Formats: sequence, structure tokens, C-alpha cells
Amino acid sequence: MAGPEQSGSASERDNMSIEIAKRAWESAMNAGTRASRIARAAKTSEYFNYLASRADADNMPDKPDAFAELLLRDYHLAGAMSVLDVGCGMGGATLTFAEAVKSVTAIDMCSEVLNAAVRRAERAGRSNISFSQTLWEDFTAEKPFELVYSAMCGGICSLDELLRFESYSKNACAIVTIGKTAASGARKALREAITPRPLPGLLQDGALLFNLLHELDRRPNVVQTRARGVMKLTAEEAIRRFEIYYGAYGYDDELSRRRLREHIERVSVDGYWIEENDVTTMLIHWRTPERGV
Repeated sequence: MAGPEQSGSASERDNMSIEIAKRAWESAMNAGTRASRIARAAKTSEYFNYLASRADADNMPDKPDAFAELLLRDYHLAGAMSVLDVGCGMGGATLTFAEAVKSVTAIDMCSEVLNAAVRRAERAGRSNISFSQTLWEDFTAEKPFELVYSAMCGGICSLDELLRFESYSKNACAIVTIGKTAASGARKALREAITPRPLPGLLQDGALLFNLLHELDRRPNVVQTRARGVMKLTAEEAIRRFEIYYGAYGYDDELSRRRLREHIERVSVDGYWIEENDVTTMLIHWRTPERGV
């Protein structure tokens, strides 16, 4: 007996699977339009610059980045090759890449964060890194790179942006994102004290991105790490930090600030905000399809 008849060609079914995976990932990211992302980036930069100003970048240990080392090894990156690091942060992966390849282009939208990365590179004697304060949305390059890499960059949030990211690579791509995680109860309760709505543009379960890449026939590889820790801040420091953070998402009105302050003061223990974290980080990497850039 013949099996049930399937409607549509294999190509149509593949396209439908891609569309379903695309919608699931983009819906979870909820990043909005290009214009809204750029506007939000200008505000979130203040938060990341604040964190950078509180970090002691000049005394950070020059410990190799484990994900960067894995990529260097798996894709045989060395010698005259080049790497693009999108959202380089304070340069942990950037420095590791720069030890092995001829040149690294590192971009980040935050001035203080980038300054910290530059100081670390100078201290390490790395002169083969080109740093640029640039939004991912504004980035262009004339030549492709052997590896295009990004860690925790919210700008890569749609299929169009993913394909643009991939277009700059002639060998491999890699994205570090959040895996399925036990969200901080303290952070969730704080957000709910301010608004019941999830914040837009935050990184989501990396499995959704993996599924999309799988449907695109990229055959992605995944490495996961899990980290548990406790963040302890004085109540005043926590209030200042989260006022900047939630202000970047539009919750900078008097009522939101009052709710934030009252919540932190209520749950603080002996004057300290204590936040337990249990986070899974995913490195998703794949070979770039052979095609023109």
C-alpha cells in the first residue's frame, strides 16, 4: 500500500522549515527594527560603559579565551589569516585570536569598553589588532575574513543579519550566545517589580539559533559551558547599576525608578544585593558555504 501523499515539493517543505525556525528565533529575540535597535544601542552603551568604568582592565589576567582557542584549533587559523570580532567587549577573545593570526578587526559600540580592550592589547604588545567603535548595523568590510566571530551581540538577531554576518566569512563563523539557563530569580523578580513585559532584544536560548542554522543546512557544531556564581553588590551600587540598565529600555521615569529602588532595598540582606546565577553559554560554529561575498 502506498504511503500518505505529501503535498508540495521537497524544496517547498525545506523553505517552510526554514521559515518556522526563522520565526521562532526572531520572535524570541524580539529585537525590533533596525532603527529601533540603533536607538536602543545608544542607551545600552551607557550601561556597558558604566560596567567597564568599574572594571580594572589594566589588571585583568591575560588568560586565553577557551572558545577562541577551540576555534583556532578546529579551523586551523594561523599565519596570514584574519579574524573579525563583532562586539569584542574588553578583548578576551580578541587577544587570543591575535596571538595566532596576522590581523584581527575588533568592533564594539561602547567607547569605554573599547578603551579597556585597547589598553589590554597595548599591555600584551599586540599591534596586529584594528579596533573600531562601530555598531554592527553600520559595519562594512571590503574583504572577507577567515573567521567571523561574535560573543553576546544582540545585533545579530534576524535571518537577514545572520546572513550578512556570514557574508563576511570565507571559512568559518562562530557565535557565542546564551544556552538554556536557570534565570536569576533575583533579576527576574526585579524586572517584574518594574514591568511584567520581557525586555526586547535580549539573547535567548541558543537552541533556536542552532535549529535555524540546521534548517539552513549549515551543519553547526555546539560547545556548551555552565557557570554558577554569586554577584554581591551594595544596595546603592545595585540601584545605580540597574537604574542605568532599565533606563536603556525606557524605564527611566520616576515611577520605575521608585519601584526599582524600593524592591532592591526590600530584598537586600544587610545592605547587600545578592544575585545567584546559573548560566549555560553556547558556542555555535559552522563552516561558511562556498560562495562569493
